[in-house]
Amino acid sequence: MSVQEKQGEAHVKFEMRFGRLIRMYYSRIQSQLAEVGLYRGQPPILMLLYKNDGMSQKEMARALNLSPATMTVTLKRMEKAGLVLREMDEHDQRILRVHLSEKGREMCETGESRIGVVTAELLEGFTLAEQQQLNEYLGRIARNMERVMEKEPEQDKTGVKN
Repeated sequence: MSVQEKQGEAHVKFEMRFGRLIRMYYSRIQSQLAEVGLYRGQPPILMLLYKNDGMSQKEMARALNLSPATMTVTLKRMEKAGLVLREMDEHDQRILRVHLSEKGREMCETGESRIGVVTAELLEGFTLAEQQQLNEYLGRIARNMERVMEKEPEQDKTGVKN
């Protein structure tokens, strides 16, 4: 088998394993978060606000790579559930600022704890050195994807070019 064929085979194995891992991880995280009342799309918003309370909806949409419409709909649901508060910017009435409610802050902390459980499950049996090496590899993969995505036309979450 040639080097090119071996590399092609390695790529296929990687694609299958990585894709399977992503699906399993996502499923496990979703089940853990659903147990505490958090649903798809909410955890990234809560974590963003936990670290940057008072962001505008526009800033949040950009940071999470979501369309402004998707952000608005999701925030309305989260506001109705008592997780966030939206209020007009005191200096510019066109801007809506989003804040975590006390319930949102508690849910964020609970969610973070649940994600920590899943992370511990994922890394079970790895030494500290292996975990650090894995983090280095994943960082390199992420940087490769970021570099490629910077070159592509901007797309929304459905893959439609803007």
